[in-house]
Amino acid sequence: MTNKECVIKNKSIKDDILWFEIEGIPEGIVQFQLKYLDVDNNKSPRTWTQIVAFDQIEAIVNDKYLGIGLDMLCFTENVSGIELTVVIGNETYNVTDNSRDEVIDYLKFSLSRNTIYISLQAPMDNNVYSRISFSEGPETDKLVIAGLPKDENYVPTYFLMGKRYCTDSNVGPKNRKDIIRHGDEWIVLLNKNKYWDYSQDNYTLDCYVEYHHKNYNYSIVLPLMVEDFVEYKIHTSDCERKWYKTIQGTLACYVRTNSSTSIEHRQNDALKKIKVATWGSCYTRNMFQNFYNDNWRSIIDVCDSYFWFSAISATSDKCDQNISNAFKKQASERNLTNVNREMDKQTFEYLKESKAEYLLIDFYADAVAGVRRINDDCYIGQGVALSPDMQLSDLYEEIIQRNYEKLDYRNADYWQIWTQHCDVLNERLEKLGFSKNIILVEGAFITKFKDSNNNIADYKEIDSLKDKIDLSNLKAREGLWMKMNDYYKALNPNCKVLNMGTYNYLGDKENKLLGPNHYEHNYYKSEFAELCKLILMDRIS
Repeated sequence: MTNKECVIKNKSIKDDILWFEIEGIPEGIVQFQLKYLDVDNNKSPRTWTQIVAFDQIEAIVNDKYLGIGLDMLCFTENVSGIELTVVIGNETYNVTDNSRDEVIDYLKFSLSRNTIYISLQAPMDNNVYSRISFSEGPETDKLVIAGLPKDENYVPTYFLMGKRYCTDSNVGPKNRKDIIRHGDEWIVLLNKNKYWDYSQDNYTLDCYVEYHHKNYNYSIVLPLMVEDFVEYKIHTSDCERKWYKTIQGTLACYVRTNSSTSIEHRQNDALKKIKVATWGSCYTRNMFQNFYNDNWRSIIDVCDSYFWFSAISATSDKCDQNISNAFKKQASERNLTNVNREMDKQTFEYLKESKAEYLLIDFYADAVAGVRRINDDCYIGQGVALSPDMQLSDLYEEIIQRNYEKLDYRNADYWQIWTQHCDVLNERLEKLGFSKNIILVEGAFITKFKDSNNNIADYKEIDSLKDKIDLSNLKAREGLWMKMNDYYKALNPNCKVLNMGTYNYLGDKENKLLGPNHYEHNYYKSEFAELCKLILMDRIS
């Protein structure tokens, strides 16, 4: 089937949000699929190394506007990409860019193969080699950097270490340190006891510096280029750290952990950690990100994870083998479990093998996104569509979205279908012994957030957001979500409930996923504390 076309009529930046005005879309409910792509320039041809997909609740859909927070555009090697697709029912619309502006406020736009590439108009010159020195203290390693690249528009903000900054999910606050200015030099302090991972035997970390734009809320991440120097070694009883210059001219650190230390740390970790499975959306999963809670791994072992869990999909029949094999052929080893869950319905097998002590679950995906009906006995959720694997996302669009009916809260029989599958879900979890150890994560949408001045703002009070958010869809979905929660609590009165409503947290403009379903930073810190409290109360009762 030939894709239809819609056109970007205008682009603008207001209140740190990049707006696309799109025309050529018929009236009605529209699903914007947005993929944010980082480019790995070290591979030839270029490959996309990160994909984050959003549906209409992250997009602004009432007047066919799509808003993207500038802080989502963290540029690596000066390039970022945004792929836009519009889906209405079973029809897919290609997006073309007919707007005149190719450059807006230091951002340069170009369109190729339905992907809008965004690059910096005047990128920083990173052909500058810094001078570095090291010193060792009782508790910290001190790194001094002189001669960082200078640019009137950018300020160094963070020193980063990771195997690849764009793709390593472990690069969080622990690996992200403030870079402190001292005259013409920049200082980074790395705590010996908290920064390094002693549970790993040997590993190498590359070094980066994140620069933030002075006037706009976006940043650029560049590798730290260094002049020649004699490699520097730091020895402790736990590990040896060797700082050296790579062939590419960047700074890296090789960490060799004492074998007895790494074994001891792994054994201690295994003894004290609580094994938890997470089935759900960001409401359930975000608290287990280093960005929000950098010490969660010392307490919790997430032994099983199902992103955008669907009760309907998980308890329906296996998918046609031809469809399943098509996805398995494209899936990386990392994402094969997503395919097995959605296509071969192995969700409960994975849970049993994980030996999880608690199961965290939310029904967000069923309430908000719905499912695809393959036949009356088989349904597919969006777990594969949102996989961090572009091939799987594209395959989902090509095979599932274009050929099978979408079923959601707008369908008259949706509630009946969901309750039937929820009954099956409850029975299967009871057989696995999870009746009392299920933690139902409840959530709600937000209409207010904190702006850049820390003032409370309503979406419709901001000029760039005014009249561009239709909350009626969200209210209907939120009502269904609450109804689903109530139904499940009636089925399983022994389940525990994690609800953050009493905290009255808001959204945060600094959140890269600005939208009615993503909260301020402290929400997820408090949520993790509440989870630990629930588990503690369960263990001492």
